Amino acid sequence: MLALFGHPQLRRITEAYAEAAQLAEDWRSRTALHQLHPLLVHAELFGAGYADRAVELASHYA
Repeated sequence: MLALFGHPQLRRITEAYAEAAQLAEDWRSRTALHQLHPLLVHAELFGAGYADRAVELASHYA
């Protein structure tokens, strides 16, 4: 969610998390997959702009 909406300290947060939790090497490749559900919820609540982004991300997994 932090990456989805652009947190200004995202790099610092992910580095700290990786230090504490030893993230898998390919975790970044799954980021878009985890963003699909929140994007679809936002599309329902706030409009089609979010749906366009959800379709774009989903196309990476088709």
